[in-house]
Amino acid sequence: MKLHLVGNDAVYSIEQIALTLFPERTPRYSPEPDSEGDRSVTTLLPGRVETRIVLDGKEAAASCPVAESDGKRGVSYAVRTSFYRAALSFLPEKPLWGSLSGVRPAKACLDAAEGGVESAAAYLVDRYDVSEKKARIAAESACLAVRIRKGLGEKDASLYINVPFCPSKCRYCSFITRAGADPGLLDRYVSALLLELEKLLAEEDFHLISCYVGGGTPAMLSPRELERLLSAVRRIPGADRAELTVELGRPERIDREKLEALSSLGVGKISVNPQALDDRVLALAGRGHSVSDFLRAYALAREYPFSINCDLIALLEGDTPGGFLSGLERLLSLSPDAVSVHALAVKRASALERAEGRGQVAETIGRAAETLRARGYAPYYLYRQKNTADGSENVGWAKPGHASLYNVVMMEEIGTVYGIGAGSVSKIFRNGEMIRRQNTKDPQEYMLRIAEAFSQ
Repeated sequence: MKLHLVGNDAVYSIEQIALTLFPERTPRYSPEPDSEGDRSVTTLLPGRVETRIVLDGKEAAASCPVAESDGKRGVSYAVRTSFYRAALSFLPEKPLWGSLSGVRPAKACLDAAEGGVESAAAYLVDRYDVSEKKARIAAESACLAVRIRKGLGEKDASLYINVPFCPSKCRYCSFITRAGADPGLLDRYVSALLLELEKLLAEEDFHLISCYVGGGTPAMLSPRELERLLSAVRRIPGADRAELTVELGRPERIDREKLEALSSLGVGKISVNPQALDDRVLALAGRGHSVSDFLRAYALAREYPFSINCDLIALLEGDTPGGFLSGLERLLSLSPDAVSVHALAVKRASALERAEGRGQVAETIGRAAETLRARGYAPYYLYRQKNTADGSENVGWAKPGHASLYNVVMMEEIGTVYGIGAGSVSKIFRNGEMIRRQNTKDPQEYMLRIAEAFSQ
């Protein structure tokens, strides 16, 4: 599907909304107009933006008012909205997220969240045609982000440490992770992390409020390597009161020695991620562990005073809505402190084909939300990805007092996050602007660059 713009340059806006509504048609911006095939033409006219869409020979048009005083942001909104209104003629039903595109739905209503949940939810419904249930999830997340933002000091910052190694590659995974790693490689990688952390502390003056060790599978690290890494983190100003989280990940790599190390170093939150509670589904996904492996790791972790999060992915290959919801009930019977429910995003870098019955994902995630609310969990952060089944969202749910500070700060971009490790991203706020920096994704190249930087 070709996307044309006339009189405006809102390329990002038109591509985002088109990809959200018509992912299977591979929408792409084209600077040259075309009179044949599937296409849209979005034109800036006096006082309005108009979009005409032609799909399979059928045509629809819609417009959205825009004032000259609205500037580029107003034009971008009108471009997205006019396309959405025209697109409704081709969609089987109105999208639950309306015309809202992008990764961070809650960020769209942060200002409105100053007035509370009802105000933020109404803003999303009125401005973006978001369904009331989805608007409320985003509004609740936004209100928490606003409260956290008000409490942040000028020097407050978070730290993300990436461990891009896994026991094996899951079939749905599109992350740049290395499957398998010998102990020597992991030890060298931790040494590189410590050197980068040393460099960061020499260059930046900050007060640590949260640290998140993610991946990948950080449980690939040995107890000694975890101790080396987290002991260095504990020396950062503010670390004695900061939220420390380690996303251990794959349960087959979790043992008592690692949990002892984390507990002794003051780690308060961990993730033990089953992704599904069905052995057949796990095998099809290439997870490399069984449900019993997860139950063993979870029971072991419960012997320590951790706040435990567990991740689930809705409708992996071979799963069904009933099977997923039964798995969720089984997980909730263990009473984890937080649960993250993800919609499967099938990307080019994964080995998994699009599953059948994708139209059921949104309904399944909606029912999961109802179940979690009924059991005392509340949404505290969410995000959306490209190529997500049914355009659905990923939501973190937590019991009172167990929301992840790091996840909120990072996802809603309300404070500085320094990233270290291969593939990590830093988002640094200075003078009202965000500076984004990203490390090289390849672990070997990352270690080489760190070694070169410290040899000079």
